[in-house]
Amino acid sequence: MEVNQTMKIHFARARKQFGPYESEQIEALLRSGTVQLTDDVWHRGAQGWVSLSTYLAAQQPAPAKQPETGVPKPIAGPPPIPVIPPRIPPIVPNSDVARMANDELEREILAGGRYVIFTYCFSVLIMSFKRPSDVIYLKPGESGFLQAFSYSLISLVAGWWGIPWGPIWTISTIFTNAHGGKDVTPEVLSQRLGPARASAILAQRGKLAAPGGMLMAWRYALWIGLGLLVANIVFVIFVASRNYRSRDAEYTSSYDSKDSGRATFEAANGLIDFNRGEVAFGNTPTAKQIATILSAKMKELDTTKFTGGNEAGISVTKHEFLTYCSLRPGQCVVLMHVPELRHYDHEAKTLVSELAWKMLQETIRSSGVEGDPLVLAVGIRGVTLYDRVTAGTYVPDFSPTKNGIGATKQGFKSKEELYAFFGDTSAPAFAGGSKGSKTARKLPPSR
Repeated sequence: MEVNQTMKIHFARARKQFGPYESEQIEALLRSGTVQLTDDVWHRGAQGWVSLSTYLAAQQPAPAKQPETGVPKPIAGPPPIPVIPPRIPPIVPNSDVARMANDELEREILAGGRYVIFTYCFSVLIMSFKRPSDVIYLKPGESGFLQAFSYSLISLVAGWWGIPWGPIWTISTIFTNAHGGKDVTPEVLSQRLGPARASAILAQRGKLAAPGGMLMAWRYALWIGLGLLVANIVFVIFVASRNYRSRDAEYTSSYDSKDSGRATFEAANGLIDFNRGEVAFGNTPTAKQIATILSAKMKELDTTKFTGGNEAGISVTKHEFLTYCSLRPGQCVVLMHVPELRHYDHEAKTLVSELAWKMLQETIRSSGVEGDPLVLAVGIRGVTLYDRVTAGTYVPDFSPTKNGIGATKQGFKSKEELYAFFGDTSAPAFAGGSKGSKTARKLPPSR
């Protein structure tokens, strides 16, 4: 090649500038690998950067004289290095292919060689990252199984646990690698030999050989594994759906009972909103008798066990324990309006609830109400809101350690547990205790 023997050439690679070198040194620099045909070059008098291959192909012709008008004058120093986003990752450095001469590389590509990249992912805390490998050259007949498996192993170890992209990218990278990676031969040849020569070589290249046995076996195993995974997911969803429908059907009757009993409960609950001259109510004469006894006993206990009330204050109950009792086959339910309950502390509210439960047990025993078992429920409320509902069974030999309490629900929503007692069923599940239920406590000392 013939080039200007006195010209200084500036080089740039990966946006880093080096040189200048004398133009007569270019051949020696190419042989040593110091410069590459894909490097950008500039020399004094040039309008911009061009690739070294383009510069050499031009044989340095004498520039034609350009018209003065509208043509920028040559600049004294190198212009800014052109910013060209890399289309592919860098070729593996210090490889045989990177040092391969152009004619040898052409023969390799025509024989079935190819450039590929594999992918992998990794996760850091909740973030996941997907990355390509360096460009790897596979010689004719090479499948790249070891490289594909190595990068896939990175995803399996470090990528799958980042939600949500970790599992998605782990699967995608493994399948990409199992199919031989991504072929970037056209891009590499275009960068190294130019688009025209690259197209000519690829047009002459025959059909690539089928992947090796290991790669094919791995590919089939992945598809079988994916099919089994999908089948298991579908099976789990199917079983879970059946179980959900079964539980829904199992509890539908209980929920229907609550809904059907709500109106009846609200009607009974409205009777103890205000003191209208009566303090006891019931759905039967016996039930009203039980309510009357309970109201009197609780008022008596209130004067002996609690302090701090204001007898002269305004009270919608006129300081009476308004009580409603519902008797049905196998169950007895009591709703009780406690005067000034809002002024009770937590310990006092607990005590008044346990006293009401104890008095109901004693009243049932003295009234001769029959039932085996006999389900009991007591709801304690203030002016508008319920504080707690206690449910369980009647115990003939009642004691502090054997009190029959099955569960206690606290809070203003606890009244919803009473709906079922006023519905079509006579033995709600709540009465027998449930997960999270509060078991009975020993009655505290009298105060």
